[in-house]
Amino acid sequence: MSYCVRLHLNKKERRPFFSFFFLSFYLSFFLSFFFCFLSFSYFLSFSHSFFLSTFFFLFFFINFFFFLFSLFILSFCFLSFLLSFLLSLLLSLLHYFFLFLSVLFFLFLSFILSSFFLLFLSFFFLSFFSFFSFFFSFFFSFFLYFFLFLSFLFLSFFLSLFVWSYFIVFLNFLSFFFRIFFFSFTCFSSFIFSFFR
Repeated sequence: MSYCVRLHLNKKERRPFFSFFFLSFYLSFFLSFFFCFLSFSYFLSFSHSFFLSTFFFLFFFINFFFFLFSLFILSFCFLSFLLSFLLSLLLSLLHYFFLFLSVLFFLFLSFILSSFFLLFLSFFFLSFFSFFSFFFSFFFSFFLYFFLFLSFLFLSFFLSLFVWSYFIVFLNFLSFFFRIFFFSFTCFSSFIFSFFR
């Protein structure tokens, strides 16, 4: 159990299927399969003798039980590992996808707001200024449009970073919760194996 805890807490070892714990399950699986095949062949060979056939049949039954048990543990560990990997991958993809959508949304919103604001300013200056101030208003609106667009762009960028920082914290907490959950299941399976062993 302590080795399993150190294995999951150590960041350098992130492949539990290559650890000694899971290699023992692999070895038990293959050995039980081999002894099942061997005992069944001996059972067929010594079928004329009641004592030997009964002995090899019991041996085959015990090995078959260990074979099913190791197969169940390995399949459970593999499914937990696969589910944890898929969930972390899905959370990462959702994080980047929503971050990309938020940046696009704030860019589009900043562009729309700046366009409406500059249209309003242009109509205002064109209606209240004379013909001689037309060029002045034109250049002023152009530079104002450029300045406002840059300001809305930086504002949307910092706002998106501020909003998505809390969302990233929530996603990391959710991923940490799922990893703790599958880690507890792995430890529980190791405890069951050590108890039966």
